[in-house]
Amino acid sequence: MVQAKPFECRRPIIQESVKGLKMASFNIQNFGVKKTRNPELMAVLGKIIRRYDAVFIHEIRDKSQSAFQALLNAVNGNERTWSNAPTGPRGRPDKIELAGNYTMNGLDKAFERPPYCYLLSAKKISCLCLLLTSLSVAFDGFKFASLAVHIDPDVVFAEMETLYKVAPKCVAMAHTENLIILGDMNAGCGYLSNRKRELLSLRRDTTYKWLIGDDVDTTVAKSKCAYDRFICKGAEIIGRVSSAGVFNFLLAYNFTVEKAKTISDHFPIELDIS
Repeated sequence: MVQAKPFECRRPIIQESVKGLKMASFNIQNFGVKKTRNPELMAVLGKIIRRYDAVFIHEIRDKSQSAFQALLNAVNGNERTWSNAPTGPRGRPDKIELAGNYTMNGLDKAFERPPYCYLLSAKKISCLCLLLTSLSVAFDGFKFASLAVHIDPDVVFAEMETLYKVAPKCVAMAHTENLIILGDMNAGCGYLSNRKRELLSLRRDTTYKWLIGDDVDTTVAKSKCAYDRFICKGAEIIGRVSSAGVFNFLLAYNFTVEKAKTISDHFPIELDIS
């Protein structure tokens, strides 16, 4: 799999007087050039993503990078986007800046998709950000790190245990105790049994709080599986999360299951930070 560019932003979509941040993690399921050729599908994706100030996107499969650009175009419409340079994220310096770009070395054998750590600073006005790796954000003086993951369904327990060891490194790089681990963790149903899940270090360590419950359905299919998760660490970030859940676009847009599946087999998970 070839990952698309890690970071792009559009013009701010909330007013400066509005406080808080709405974030999401969304596995779009094999997003590539083929999906971009469906205007109706792209319009729905743009509508979903515009709900958020920051979005972590998973399963972009596109060697040419054109699919990712098409997704940005669907989100931005005619508005000016901020492009990504080969060396890392770029954006309007009066709104958001890259404060650090960290590669977590030695993880290629431990993860099918090794995580990276980007340290970013947002200046009061939030912008819409499409990301594939990790992010540290500061707004109104509050800073937190986000570590985005897409766990290999064949080795969920092993990768989650390694993730527990990796998380403190991202925290150290970002110089904050506040962390959100988020993404498609395949943390349920046939990929991770209830017994195995309770044995995870991220579960047994009570300083980590799982915000998406085991009984929550994050999938479009009829099966009820909590694959996608938010896991928080740090008293301040845990206290600032006012809500966390799933955006069920099937119900919200009155889609059939078949039509919803053309968008993705996952629903976005979302949270609000005050």
